[in-house]
Amino acid sequence: MEKFPQMGGELHKIFGSPESPFKTVSDNILQYTCGKRAECIELRRKLLEPKDAHLAKLLTGIPPSSTALFEERLLAEFVRAHPSTVRPKPRNPPRLPPPASVQPFPSTQPRRERDPALQVQEHKGSWHYCFPIQAQGHQEQPLTQQ
Repeated sequence: MEKFPQMGGELHKIFGSPESPFKTVSDNILQYTCGKRAECIELRRKLLEPKDAHLAKLLTGIPPSSTALFEERLLAEFVRAHPSTVRPKPRNPPRLPPPASVQPFPSTQPRRERDPALQVQEHKGSWHYCFPIQAQGHQEQPLTQQ
C-alpha cells in the first residue's frame, strides 16, 4: 500500500461499495445458494412428516438448526412427547430377487445328479463316454475336448 497509495480507494470502489458489480454479483450468488439450501431442507423435512396432520403440524413448528433438519433439543422433546411418531426402519429391508434373466446360471438351474452308469474318461488326449453296458449295443463315443 505504501508503493501504491491510490490502490486503497480503488479496491474499496471495486469490492466494498454497495453499487460495485462485484458486490451485486456476490449478493445474487449468496441469495441463490441460500434459496437452494432452504428448498433442499424443505423437501427433506417433508419426507419425514408423519401421516397424522396434527403431528405433522407440530413437527413443522420445529425450525431447522444450522447442522440438522430440526433443532435437536426441540426435536428430542417432540419425540419424548410423541414416541409413536418415530418408528425404527429395518436395517436390511427385504429385497425382491432379481429377474431370472439376470441371475447367474447355477442358482437358477437345479443341480443335476450324475448318472452312475455314465462315466467320462480321458483316453489319449480325447474324452470318451464309457458305458458299462456294452453288451446291449452301446459303444464308446468320442467327445470333442473344449
